[in-house]
Amino acid sequence: MKKCHSRRNFSGETAYKKCMTRGATDAAGMKGSKAKMEEKKNLLTYAGLKKLEEELHDLKVVKRKEVAGKIKEAREQGDLSENAEYDAAKDEQRDIEARIEEIEKILKNAEVVVEDEVDLDKISVGCKVKVHDFEFEEEFFPAKIFD
Repeated sequence: MKKCHSRRNFSGETAYKKCMTRGATDAAGMKGSKAKMEEKKNLLTYAGLKKLEEELHDLKVVKRKEVAGKIKEAREQGDLSENAEYDAAKDEQRDIEARIEEIEKILKNAEVVVEDEVDLDKISVGCKVKVHDFEFEEEFFPAKIFD
């Protein structure tokens, strides 16, 4: 893990950065047409890329088979019009397929951030910020920005 030794003052708070390999996508610039969104580069750390690839593999290989089995079981129970298990399995299948599509779009436009080239004087992709509040003498990590 790389450690950044820079300090920044924000309204009485000091932030310490620790750059870490974490998954991230660039959420900025989400306005515009769907075509623009698809062309937008998704900034990822190497660990984030691997995490998405593993999730995609799990969804395609494991989860699809599990849901297909659930659908098959529910169909064997008879009338599908009043079969809650069948409806639940179809909903789960829809969610899995939507997530697969989402991950494939992210990976299609993925750009891996090379950690050695990250400017350690700025908070950026892959950095974790630790904030110290002098008023309450507390340290905390704000909500994840890019994870």
